[in-house]
Amino acid sequence: VLLDREGILAQAIEALQKAVRFQPDYTPAYINMGGMYAKLGQFAEAEKPLQRAVELRPDHPGVRRRMGELYLNTDRYEDAARELRQALQLFPHNATTNFLLAQALEASGHPEEAMAALEQATRLDRGFAEAHYRLANLARRAGQAALSDSALARFQRLQKIGGSNPDVSKQMKKLRLAVMDTAEEPESHYNLGVFFAQQGYVEEA
Repeated sequence: VLLDREGILAQAIEALQKAVRFQPDYTPAYINMGGMYAKLGQFAEAEKPLQRAVELRPDHPGVRRRMGELYLNTDRYEDAARELRQALQLFPHNATTNFLLAQALEASGHPEEAMAALEQATRLDRGFAEAHYRLANLARRAGQAALSDSALARFQRLQKIGGSNPDVSKQMKKLRLAVMDTAEEPESHYNLGVFFAQQGYVEEA
């Protein structure tokens, strides 16, 4: 994981491959390996360890979420929606999974369901800027002006964090990416919550 954070993905994958040779049923290694291959855009390679993770832990929400995200990135939207719904059955209060489900639903021609998933994502995580933005656009296209205006206002409020300081904006994006990458881990949410509190965004925190 440390190697992954440093961006040395090839070395990180090699280390995980060694780990599973010694412990073939170590699910986190397969999850992380799949995620790293996906970051490299090697989706065919990513699918193999993720399928193995599903075999080992079909009841793990992180496994189902990553599988859904893989299907989403390879334009298999119905499969993505199925996996993401299963992830939500296992861990319902997950804004990231609702956000990904909305993308799958919109891409597969279900805009109303996509809006519902985005509304749930923004209820669970008031500081989810991209979810507010996507909700505003979908609601506008659906003729729901009040919902669109409300979501856009929240997005614009979040865009003001840090004022003209680009480093603060970069920090917020980095923390959000960490949440999306490890959506089931409380530490990532805690770090983002602390950031919002430091910026005076109490509701988001």
